[in-house]
Amino acid sequence: MEKNEEIFGFSSNLMASEFWRSVLWEFLQMNVRKKLGIRIETFEFQHHFQNRYF
Repeated sequence: MEKNEEIFGFSSNLMASEFWRSVLWEFLQMNVRKKLGIRIETFEFQHHFQNRYF
């Protein structure tokens, strides 16, 4: 496993980890929001923005 990471290089590794960290954070926020039944305004705004422009 470690050899593969060295082949891809540090920069791509860092970008991938940043990407997955943000994805994980969004996923955790959604789960927390569902469990608590609380609507997070920033999340709602982002969702609306993405639907409108992407």
